[in-house]
Amino acid sequence: MDKEAEITRQTMDVTIQDKSGSHKYHGVRSDEASWNSAVLNLSGSGFTAMSARIDSIKDKSAVVPAGAEPRNGYQTTKYSIDTTNASSSDLRTYEAFFGSGSYEKGAIWITADGCPVKLILDEATIQANGSVDKDHFEIDMIKR
Repeated sequence: MDKEAEITRQTMDVTIQDKSGSHKYHGVRSDEASWNSAVLNLSGSGFTAMSARIDSIKDKSAVVPAGAEPRNGYQTTKYSIDTTNASSSDLRTYEAFFGSGSYEKGAIWITADGCPVKLILDEATIQANGSVDKDHFEIDMIKR
């Protein structure tokens, strides 16, 4: 699935491409129903799960500063993400939440005021039957 959105303070245009085709959603801030619909279609369960995973590892040893780097028209600091390289304490906490063998790997670019500009994240979750669920996320905020 591929989701793209053009978002301003007043409007949101979301395009979702999946196996069933292309779907478009338009939200206007002054129309609560259309705005909420666009937000729901953009976010979905995958976005919510990815956000929760990032929240669970922020301020942990799995997220390491990798230096200043301009990205998408913003001055940012890049952080490398790799839960397999976390401290033993952080690794135990992470495994308690997501299971032994699960991981997050990628990078996030954040402005000085804490706004994420780009995120690339690969995650894997080991299921009870031994299978592995893998997801790949990429999010970009581009200055226009």
